[in-house]
Amino acid sequence: MGKLIVSDNIPFSFADWKREEITRIWGGCECIMALTADGRVLQKITDADLAARTQSWTRIREIAVSTCIPGVCIGLVQDGTCLIAKRPVRKFSDRFEQVNNAVKSWHDIRQVAASDALFALDSQGKVHYVNLSAGYDDYRAVSQWEKVVRLVAGSQNAVFGITGDGRVLCAGSNCLHGPHGNLQETLQGMTGVKDLYATGSECEKITLIFSDGRIAAIGGDAMDITPCSTFPITASHPLVGVLRDDQGYLHFDMYTSPVPKAFRKLEKYPVTDFAAGFCQCADPFVLALTDNPTGFLSRLL
Repeated sequence: MGKLIVSDNIPFSFADWKREEITRIWGGCECIMALTADGRVLQKITDADLAARTQSWTRIREIAVSTCIPGVCIGLVQDGTCLIAKRPVRKFSDRFEQVNNAVKSWHDIRQVAASDALFALDSQGKVHYVNLSAGYDDYRAVSQWEKVVRLVAGSQNAVFGITGDGRVLCAGSNCLHGPHGNLQETLQGMTGVKDLYATGSECEKITLIFSDGRIAAIGGDAMDITPCSTFPITASHPLVGVLRDDQGYLHFDMYTSPVPKAFRKLEKYPVTDFAAGFCQCADPFVLALTDNPTGFLSRLL
């Protein structure tokens, strides 16, 4: 549990969360989700018509929020099943029944991810997915992946799988036909990767965190820090990658601009969890949980 810190440019009011004991947080497009110590799910969303019916989100252990479609999110239940926020899928998807039925059919799931599709990783290392649009299928290759231990979704048209030996698999048009050509060929033979994030609207920059503490980047410069050895290590939005170092402090890897003053306060305290999100036509925001007991920020709840 910790106190919630938010960047100065965040568009939501948290007056009703002041007394909440929050243990986890997630962010994405127009939406923030949180999990409380007593197992309740909280949500902040710009459009109330897209709000999840969080009273039915019980026994949740993880949530993923889409970084490209407002309010789309998937929850992982403690028994390994999944559920979705139905309202945004009804509004933005032309195949609601297929999406809902696919997600309900998934079992023995250990991790979820969301972008322009919904993804789930099961305990056997297999990846399941369902597209939100019937117009294309960018992700057929993921059905053949094996021994995956971590999923990372790009903002859209890209998903990455990290295997137990640290190999990186990828699928989606931004990985196969994007700015790096066939990114899978670039990643071929690479091992020891523990986590990664992609920035740029088409994954122009891929930052890789290795299990030995190295950081490398494809399409840009890598940050010179020692990353945290335990998850969460990274969070991202197309315009910013967020890394936690081995002391628990956050560092910001901006894609096109200097680190904004709105983020600077979040660099001052070690954090236990963190997330990035954005509202359309606005700069990304960042939020985090800290156990620091003194010197709380002006925007600390």
